[in-house]
Amino acid sequence: MEIGKTYEPIFVQIYLISIAKTTRLAIDMEMTLLQQPMVGLADHLSARTEAILTTWRVVCEADPLLPTASNLTEEEFRDNVPNFLKAVAYRLRREIWQAEPMMIAREHGLQRWHQGYALQELLTEM
Repeated sequence: MEIGKTYEPIFVQIYLISIAKTTRLAIDMEMTLLQQPMVGLADHLSARTEAILTTWRVVCEADPLLPTASNLTEEEFRDNVPNFLKAVAYRLRREIWQAEPMMIAREHGLQRWHQGYALQELLTEM
């Protein structure tokens, strides 16, 4: 009886450690599985950046609610959007890049304001 009581806390500790390790392994596996689709999306954004930008320009120029867009040069129109797409791709891969997507988006909004966009145009463009 005395021996069982002496070793019982050790078995409980071993059991709890085993559960903790199994749980941690499950969490790590789940995070890996959840991250895989995000990496695929990041790869897609990176590979299709030019097509995304071209389509975005065509759609914006055709939208009657965005009269200012058609007056911009290609460089003015693209502004920080390529950097924004890069930052999003890096974030999806859980990598660090030189700028955060939110910071780039703020800069883009400010640039559009300087280019004469009305607030409604900026919201429509996005």
